[in-house]
Amino acid sequence: MSMRLRLALLPLVALPLAALAQEADPGPERVGPRLAAASNFGQGWLPGLAEAALADGLTDFRDAVYWRNVERGGHVAFDSAVTAWPDAVAADGGTLSLTVNNGHPEHDGGHTPHTDAGIAAFAANAAATVARFPNIHTVEVGNEWNAANFVSGPVLEDGLDRRAWHHMRLLAETSARVRAVRPGLRVLGGATHSIPGPYIAELLALGARRHMDALAIHPYTTPVEQLGPHIDFLRRLPGAEGIDLEVTEFGHAGSDADAADHLLRSWCQFALAGVSRAVWYPLHPRGDGLAALYTREGVRTVVGDAHALIRAELAGETVTDAAPDPFTHACALGPAEAPRHLVIWGAPRDVWLAPGLMARDATGAALPAEGLTLSDRALLISAPGDGAARLGDTVRLGSQRVLADSYEQYDFPREAGAQAPGDPFERYARAGARRIALDTRPGQDRNGVPWFPHRGAAEDAGLWMTSDTLVLARWGDTPLEIVHRHVAPAPVEAVLEARLAPVARSEDGVTVRIAVDGGPVLVDETLREERVYALPVRLAEGAALEIAVGPGGTARGDVVGYRFTLRRP
Repeated sequence: MSMRLRLALLPLVALPLAALAQEADPGPERVGPRLAAASNFGQGWLPGLAEAALADGLTDFRDAVYWRNVERGGHVAFDSAVTAWPDAVAADGGTLSLTVNNGHPEHDGGHTPHTDAGIAAFAANAAATVARFPNIHTVEVGNEWNAANFVSGPVLEDGLDRRAWHHMRLLAETSARVRAVRPGLRVLGGATHSIPGPYIAELLALGARRHMDALAIHPYTTPVEQLGPHIDFLRRLPGAEGIDLEVTEFGHAGSDADAADHLLRSWCQFALAGVSRAVWYPLHPRGDGLAALYTREGVRTVVGDAHALIRAELAGETVTDAAPDPFTHACALGPAEAPRHLVIWGAPRDVWLAPGLMARDATGAALPAEGLTLSDRALLISAPGDGAARLGDTVRLGSQRVLADSYEQYDFPREAGAQAPGDPFERYARAGARRIALDTRPGQDRNGVPWFPHRGAAEDAGLWMTSDTLVLARWGDTPLEIVHRHVAPAPVEAVLEARLAPVARSEDGVTVRIAVDGGPVLVDETLREERVYALPVRLAEGAALEIAVGPGGTARGDVVGYRFTLRRP
């Protein structure tokens, strides 16, 4: 697995839940974010690739001009292909955000700058670079400092608890220096791997907003459909009210077709969350398994097709959340009364289009208008001329069969131990007869947990859940089950589709018990490999369907993928 996608295990002080009580600031009118690409020209100039991307209309790059290549023996020169490359892209209209993060062998032992002199030299180099290249529109200070692979020396050794303090020192000095030579230059801070609440909250508490125009995040570990709740959580952190966000890295490890779809769905979610700019990683293959926009020779991939389509037709359009229910995701783009485009995906059902409307996949490939169905892949529906792609009018959907879904309706309680608003499932742990709350946890707050908001037990860091994963535990001889309990608001006959997938390293599998209170036990067994159940259930009003997943004789390796869906037959 790529270092960028790995869930690391570093400690950080937990953020008090009371600090998250306020509602997120919805911010200004939403527009589709600008798209850029992480190009890595500072590590190796590829003129043919740059020419191909620029000819395609891709003019915004995220990259570096490395300090160690610019300054030698106190002499500063931008006189090589990897230090003067911004000039080359500027000739064809190319611009960039400059990432400044690495140390220099002549300062602070080559480690991440940490002394006053080292930080001043670092900031002076950033200022010299932006003064030299007027096509730099943004400076991004730091890169994934909440991880361990982009800092070194005393900053690394000082531990994660002090990392935000070090970042703040570098951010403040660099911001002052670059703005002195380029007033109005945009400055980004944070650049976190994932969405770690405590690290971001600490950075904001130290006053980072005074020195930056936007917070940068890299939400690699957040599932696309959870981007909204995770970013909403971020905006409820103290000091984050109304903050501008840039996603300065996102990407996908998988097939190019899957990556193209991931790009379009992510872009839609970013748009609804108020992200102003999103940077796909990488521009060309980097050897880490993430799908690129181009080959090294400049041939556009299908992921590049999706990127080009969004830039040409969608970016900058006003965006409205057009989702008709919790099980369907939809971005309407263009005037609210007559949107020109609709990006939509979700639970399967038929889709009918008015004459003249066009359906495409994420790459822009045309799809037959007849026989369209929703799925977990996005449809792009467009109206030519003066037409409108308006859901419920020119775009109609079949009836929704889903009644409840543990993935789509997963959210975070606003109070300790409470059921999340809009979630049809109570979610908690159980040790014998004792019920244990799975409260909102801010991410990277202790060892062994995700680097994004999740739910976990306050007294046991080894017991937690996300929208698609359960991590189980035992207290001595007592197994701790994670329970999903759905109370029927009205009489219902449905099918429960339950997917459970213990990972291969589970030592002895996991236990599964599915039952209706006052009624039958539907499942009571041990699983050692993935299984999908399809169980008819009949619930009276007020009856509870309970799904309990627990460890076997040991909890070693008991990590379980899951999804529970109640669907009309």
